[in-house]
Amino acid sequence: MHTPTKVQAIAALCKSIGEIAPTVPLVIFVTLREQMDAALGSQELITLLANFFGVLALLLRALGLYALLSTGLAQRTSEIGVRIALGAMRGTVLLMVLKEALELLAWGLLLGAVALFFTVRFTVAMLYGVSAYYPSTLVRP
Repeated sequence: MHTPTKVQAIAALCKSIGEIAPTVPLVIFVTLREQMDAALGSQELITLLANFFGVLALLLRALGLYALLSTGLAQRTSEIGVRIALGAMRGTVLLMVLKEALELLAWGLLLGAVALFFTVRFTVAMLYGVSAYYPSTLVRP
């Protein structure tokens, strides 16, 4: 037994409805998949664009953080030179630079967590069956 094609299914439907209720007009014949694609197509595009711009913003912020650390390190080159000249170990100087970078990272994470806490109530209504604080929901681009 073979499955009917869309054309065969439409013909059978028209014949059946014509026999049962000949005055009922049949205008559009679409499958459920076609209806879903038409309804969700714009939402998928919006989601794709939101993900693209989110990743772009993340990359620009990473570039800005790199520029900030690079500029700060360039301004402190003479200080680092004096420290090394006075006998500071290489690891100590590296730890000083990493401490500054990690401090910026910690502030960013703290401010991001606070922003997440206050904005999550706006997104809760859009989530179905998933907690707003579920890790994969928060991490997904």
